[in-house]
Amino acid sequence: MNRQDMSWRSFGAPPLGRVGPSPTVEGARFGLAQIVLHWLVVLLVIEQYATSGAMLRVHGYRPLGRPADPFDLTLHAVHARAGLLIFGLVAVRLLLRIAWGAPEWLTPLPLWRRRLASDVQYARYAVLLGQAFTGAIAIYLWWPMSGAHKAFFFALVVLLVLHLGGAALSFATRPGETLFRITALRLGRN
Repeated sequence: MNRQDMSWRSFGAPPLGRVGPSPTVEGARFGLAQIVLHWLVVLLVIEQYATSGAMLRVHGYRPLGRPADPFDLTLHAVHARAGLLIFGLVAVRLLLRIAWGAPEWLTPLPLWRRRLASDVQYARYAVLLGQAFTGAIAIYLWWPMSGAHKAFFFALVVLLVLHLGGAALSFATRPGETLFRITALRLGRN
């Protein structure tokens, strides 16, 4: 890979007018570390949503002298620690994405789709980092920061809809290649 290739790979999309051989099938998927981190963060985000109600119950109004439910306190601890873990994993994912970029499609995507996918990806990293950061501040330092934490949640929902819509569009037009890029599973010929 030459120096010009390294500069564009940092941003996840090939430059305009790039000429050269098509990527190989193996070169058309994310690295194993990127795939594992992707799916681990997906599972942790689902867990965060499932445990978020306990956060409100623990920090919400209770009659004087009535302690929080012990199970809610356990879910609170899981939510807080998993949020910190997400922060670390997303930071590593971001560094890997900057260092390795995104694999090329075997058949190149239109420029607008490459740019939109890259922008949504980096926006999701920023929102996940921001949500974990504001969550930690809300839990450990200043509960009113939970308003910003909640705003990041709604931004994440919008970005996930865009991401899943793009993935569905890619899967509809090139199922084997799309599945292989982020799972390394092969779906027949594509």
